[in-house]
Amino acid sequence: MKRVETDEPIEPKGFSIDELRYRRAFSLAKYEMVKYQTMEEMKRFGSGFTTGRGIMGKLLGSLNYIDYAVLAFQVGKRIFKWRKKK
Repeated sequence: MKRVETDEPIEPKGFSIDELRYRRAFSLAKYEMVKYQTMEEMKRFGSGFTTGRGIMGKLLGSLNYIDYAVLAFQVGKRIFKWRKKK
């Protein structure tokens, strides 16, 4: 193969600086939108637990610290049994 010398500039492979800036700005905007939507979902989801309107709010509101400890122990025990089987 012969190398041909020309005066034409070589086109770089990949994205230009402007395209990279656009993609970065687009990705950051998309990230912020998802973050905002997630926060709104958590506010809506969490309000049912803390306000006492739902069943979970009433159930969690009636528990004391010992009940939480027993519940955590029971859940932990089941998780450890499940992990041992695998």
